Amino acid sequence: MIEPAVYPATAQEGLILIIKISRFLNRDRPTPRMTAHPSPNSQVVTAHVPANVWQIVVEKGAEVKMGDRLVVLESMKMEMAIVSPVAGTVIKVLCTQGQMVAAGQTLLVIQL
Repeated sequence: MIEPAVYPATAQEGLILIIKISRFLNRDRPTPRMTAHPSPNSQVVTAHVPANVWQIVVEKGAEVKMGDRLVVLESMKMEMAIVSPVAGTVIKVLCTQGQMVAAGQTLLVIQL
């Protein structure tokens, strides 16, 4: 469901701007960001900027060390490697190659 909103705003020199904002809402199907509830012995890895998932380097069950490359994101023609903040085992991969992700969206869960 799309929920549009229109906000009038006054700009400099008496011009009136109309700003239209649309939000995509789909409460029937949870997104990975909504479904990732880590246990106390796991670490969530999130995207730090809105981006496209360029490459997923690891798969579920992979053993990772701190600093290992997990995912490569692409935003504004720049590639950004997301590295493991901890050592452990990848227990969930919540993104797919080519997917657009939001800042703060969960990409992976690592069991410590």
